[in-house]
Amino acid sequence: MQLLRVNATLQWVGTRTTMGFVAACRELKLTAEAETWSGLNATIAEILDDFFRARLQDGALDETLKQLGWPLSVAAAADASAVRFDVPFNVKVTASPEPPIEAKPESTPSPPSSDPNPAMKELERSLRDGNDFGKFKFR
Repeated sequence: MQLLRVNATLQWVGTRTTMGFVAACRELKLTAEAETWSGLNATIAEILDDFFRARLQDGALDETLKQLGWPLSVAAAADASAVRFDVPFNVKVTASPEPPIEAKPESTPSPPSSDPNPAMKELERSLRDGNDFGKFKFR
């Protein structure tokens, strides 16, 4: 298997939810979610590998990298199934990863969110409104 290293660092914005963690990469219009922080990082790496491998397979990798202004450190293989992409990324967490909070009984209403972070509100609104972050939707 050939390792292709992309010389760029993608920025993701993420937060903890009642079900785990969710993150979005606005630059590539991708989303990821997982039950744990380490699971989220593994899922993001898998999503990026799948995303770039699909671009290689459909012949759009060079154009995609050029549009993003990213160099590729080695020549791409012709067979997408024999390639793995290494794409560095950072996840900016709007709330620190902590153990899940115990659920309150249903009779106790939840207080409204007081998170002043506009980026998080935008991410939550996009996810709630079902905005399409690309053809990759993940578990």
